[in-house]
Amino acid sequence: MGWLIPKSSTPILCPCDNTSTISKRHFFLSCPLLHSNLELLDLLLRQRFKNYTRPELPATEIDFLLNLLPKKFNSFQRQHWRHTWPVLNQLLFEIDKLSHPAATFDNEPTPGQLVFVHCSDTLSATQDINSA
Repeated sequence: MGWLIPKSSTPILCPCDNTSTISKRHFFLSCPLLHSNLELLDLLLRQRFKNYTRPELPATEIDFLLNLLPKKFNSFQRQHWRHTWPVLNQLLFEIDKLSHPAATFDNEPTPGQLVFVHCSDTLSATQDINSA
């Protein structure tokens, strides 16, 4: 997760209270702006993996999921990823926005929309071309 949260000589304050410095510890233990998505991700992981326990820092739920990413696109169609992928994307986007307050972000499509709609359209279009 070090690649997402910037390390700077000038600390960046989190907008949740304007006193907490942005860090992995803050985001995953006390930031109320990420709390609901972290809880949802935790719930989805507990439903999918019976023996799942929330990782202790420096590991996070995001690290756990990134290590489970499927090697084949078709695996994203499984129910676990259909629910988990949009939450993971939203959480990463929120961390990115909070970590880079001076940045301008384009409007994002609904998390998971590109994977589950546009890519499936691409697959069916490819199949149509191949069958012609």
